[in-house]
Amino acid sequence: MNVLAIYKARQAHKKRLIKAAGVTTVDLVCTDDTWDFIHRICTREYGTAMFKDGAAVRREDGLAEISFSGPSLVKLLIRTEWIRRAHVSSSPDWALATRIYDAAAEVVDRIDLTTDKGEQLPPIVIDARVNGN
Repeated sequence: MNVLAIYKARQAHKKRLIKAAGVTTVDLVCTDDTWDFIHRICTREYGTAMFKDGAAVRREDGLAEISFSGPSLVKLLIRTEWIRRAHVSSSPDWALATRIYDAAAEVVDRIDLTTDKGEQLPPIVIDARVNGN
């Protein structure tokens, strides 16, 4: 990655943190293993706030659903971005962190800071499926 691409990626990350900080609530839908990974990396206290998670609710489809606030979403983005940069691309932690970050970023990027009206954020879904066509 060249210097300009790294700069642009860091600027996009900072914008996502600012957007995520204002989220009232967002749902995360993922497997239990993915939730365990997220909970493990986000409850390490490296910053000023602990990751405050909601209770995971088991859905009928076997996935876990967790609701949490903007500050916890910020923590999720920070921790997964750090792992993406710190680990080699062949590590399991890198792969999980990349998938989680990308799914969260896709939802956060939809936030419009210029309006106070709009719909609730869609859930962050980490559940790869095969196209049925």
